[in-house]
Amino acid sequence: MSKGKTSHAGKGTYARYRSGNVYAKNKLLKLERHLKKFPEDKIAETCLNNGLKIGFSYKRKTTNTPFWSHTDKHFAELWASLGHHGDKYLDFLKKLKTGKVPAAVLKTKEINV
Repeated sequence: MSKGKTSHAGKGTYARYRSGNVYAKNKLLKLERHLKKFPEDKIAETCLNNGLKIGFSYKRKTTNTPFWSHTDKHFAELWASLGHHGDKYLDFLKKLKTGKVPAAVLKTKEINV
């Protein structure tokens, strides 16, 4: 039974994909194919022109932090069960963690989220 390990050759293909600008070639081909089907698409046309001028950026980057932590999800579900919006609670938690909540809001006993 396979354990899902990647071979050394497979690991090399990931590095070559990025260092060899294969992603840029693929992006260029996809945009050209899209413009061939939809010639009136101005957004794709500007994206193609900008990509040809300054190059395409590498988009395959994983995030450093998860969007929902275990405790955030638990409190958002609890908040939603009480009739409030869980996503607003999550935004408030993020502001609270980063220190972007004004001190006047924290001193009040009622926080409307």
